[in-house]
Amino acid sequence: MGAPAHPPARGVSELPFAPHDPNDFRGRGAHSPPNIEKWVAYRENYHRYFKLTPGAAFRAVILIGVVPFGIYTLVKRDMRVTDKLEGREGYKYL
Repeated sequence: MGAPAHPPARGVSELPFAPHDPNDFRGRGAHSPPNIEKWVAYRENYHRYFKLTPGAAFRAVILIGVVPFGIYTLVKRDMRVTDKLEGREGYKYL
């Protein structure tokens, strides 16, 4: 005769995987403000609008070159002060 048939586990049915219409949830859920949607669309398509102007090139040089160099200089100065206080003079930081 075989083993007795067990009922399905709780929450599991013998129906196909998706017993609901996928479009039942359309129009529900969180709505974001139109300003954010506009900004997101602009960011996703930024490659279409960008032009390398002198102002954009100047900002790129500042962000890529001057800011990292300034941070490095501040860290280097702090390390030299710390080395001097702890008696480790003479170490070269690039």
